[in-house]
Amino acid sequence: MTLITDQNNEEHPNKGKGIQANEDLNLSSKQHVLFEQFKKSIEDILKPGYYLHADSELVKFCFARKWDLKKSESMFRQAMKLRETRRLDHILEEYEEPEVIEKYMTGGIGCFDKEGLPVRFERFGYLDVKGMFYSSKKVDLEMKKLYDQEVALKVMRQQSEKLGKKIDRLTVILDLDQIGSKQLWRPGLALYLHLIKLLEDNYPEFVKRLIVINAPKIFPIFFKICRPLISDDMNKKMRVYGTNFLPEVLKIIDEEELPAFLGGKQVGPDNDIYCTHRIKAGGLVPESYYLKDVIDTTEFESTTISAGCKLVLKVPIEQPNCVIRWEFLTEGKDISFGVSLIPKGSEKQQVVVPASRVQCHMVPEYGSLTCEQLGTYVILFDNSYSWTKGKKLKYNIEALIEDEELLEEVEQIMNQKIE
Repeated sequence: MTLITDQNNEEHPNKGKGIQANEDLNLSSKQHVLFEQFKKSIEDILKPGYYLHADSELVKFCFARKWDLKKSESMFRQAMKLRETRRLDHILEEYEEPEVIEKYMTGGIGCFDKEGLPVRFERFGYLDVKGMFYSSKKVDLEMKKLYDQEVALKVMRQQSEKLGKKIDRLTVILDLDQIGSKQLWRPGLALYLHLIKLLEDNYPEFVKRLIVINAPKIFPIFFKICRPLISDDMNKKMRVYGTNFLPEVLKIIDEEELPAFLGGKQVGPDNDIYCTHRIKAGGLVPESYYLKDVIDTTEFESTTISAGCKLVLKVPIEQPNCVIRWEFLTEGKDISFGVSLIPKGSEKQQVVVPASRVQCHMVPEYGSLTCEQLGTYVILFDNSYSWTKGKKLKYNIEALIEDEELLEEVEQIMNQKIE
């Protein structure tokens, strides 16, 4: 497999001939009339010959907004405004990737599927969400995602020329291997979903299928957190598998193309089964990269634990497989933190997370646990070891409970076949 992304091998997209307006868009008579009305409403900003203004690209905005022409027009104008303000037509030549993003961001285009579509692999379980959040400005992460998408668009154009047919969408493999508390961290997950929404709002219909693999036991909780920001259209394109994904994935990706770490035969230099020359591996971000102006505690509770005192919070759990997650920091030195359980029907307390002193006065501490037993979980913040100094504590504790309706939706997604 060859991925050609050298910026010097292709003319600027504004100079291309684009795709002709009379191509077959497979529209109904009603849709054709609406599409002509849509084009009329945006003709003041259309550029003749610009590849992103070809009919095949414009019609995506109509589909993305379910043929509501006002919403389609608004979406298109905002997308074109973003291209102008972020200089996206020049990003392949001008973008300079921050060092921390270059070293520790995950994912990349790793191969092509059987239709010729580029396949992007997102190894979310290996992304240090907290580290990336604290070491990168939001605009830098946005620019990275926009840059990756422009690279994908270029690869699609090259594939279209090579194969003699239009290639304008991606297959995405979302690998949830190793997913845990670090990915369930609320601020980081919210930022990650914001980046996905940024692409959906400005590159409509760019994903043909989203295949989730290695989905863990807590996937319904993960899905519940993400669902409000997943469009209905993207949800319909999603298929979810546990560790038994290979037979389904091989229906759309040849074994020779699929990276070896997922059961295929493709390897990188030095027999690298992870193909890290194309799919970035991620890793733990050193705290030396952390910025000091990105910590947001607006949704935290605040209290002061006096010298020699404790704060005890009780969280009742009445159904299995719920997740408790926490985040906290102090203003002035450490605090001891632990979690215990009083099982349902018992009065005896069991240690779940042993109490230990946590250095959380610079960067918030966070974590989570899956509640396999019912009962009352006891969260302990302990300052009893300090005889003279009180600790100002800011904290956020959440109990994430499975939703019956979402469980049915997850089951439906998992039972769908890949198209």
